[in-house]
Amino acid sequence: MSVRKKRIETKTASKASGKIPEAFFICDTRGRIVFSYLGTILVTTVILILSMLVFSSFRNQTKTLKETSAPEKYVQTACSKQFGPYIIACVIDGDTIVLNTGDRVRMKGIDAPELHHPVIPAQRFGEEARDFLKNLAEGKKCFLEYDDYDTKDMYGRALAYVYVDNTDLNAEMLLRGFAYLYTFKPFGKKIAYAACEREAREKHRGVWNFDLKDGRISHLVNSYQSLSDAGKAKLDDNFKELLNIYPAKGD
Repeated sequence: MSVRKKRIETKTASKASGKIPEAFFICDTRGRIVFSYLGTILVTTVILILSMLVFSSFRNQTKTLKETSAPEKYVQTACSKQFGPYIIACVIDGDTIVLNTGDRVRMKGIDAPELHHPVIPAQRFGEEARDFLKNLAEGKKCFLEYDDYDTKDMYGRALAYVYVDNTDLNAEMLLRGFAYLYTFKPFGKKIAYAACEREAREKHRGVWNFDLKDGRISHLVNSYQSLSDAGKAKLDDNFKELLNIYPAKGD
């Protein structure tokens, strides 16, 4: 029987049975049912559409996880896991400690005045910050918490939130005015730590105590004297503008 005759028979049978029309299936010379050219195109198109839908759904789920996991977990709170206990063997300065394991830890989210910087000279309140942290923590048991990202600095020190007796030492250094908020990189507790620094600044604690005898004022005077005449004029204009915007509060 010829292919043409078989196709006619298949078409007639399809109409009678209500099945898929002959345009999608035909019988070859051996009597086997195969896809027609149109049927092949249809099946291929359906497979491509389903593949694209599956891939799009997977990509959207992955994107959603990346966008939501960090804010939900880290905006105001620390990590869920604590590591330790360790012993704080030594305090290097106001934001760096050494554990009994020999590991150095850079307290994340704060920046204390420098004491041992290879380029910058010792800064005002550097010794006070170190001594405060030493009295608060040296020789005591501590636990460390980490963000899921940025766990070490360029010197290989661990970047962590340090807890002693359930007290967040990083936040305590900010509250007491012995450190500044670290603003160069994002980190999990930045909003909470900014509030700690704001309280210290409003209450003029530590580095925020701008007394006339303060070393920082002397530094500003020396810097002013080293400016050119044009620089001094520019600075004078800036001071006038600042005085208008931020006048001192009366008693």
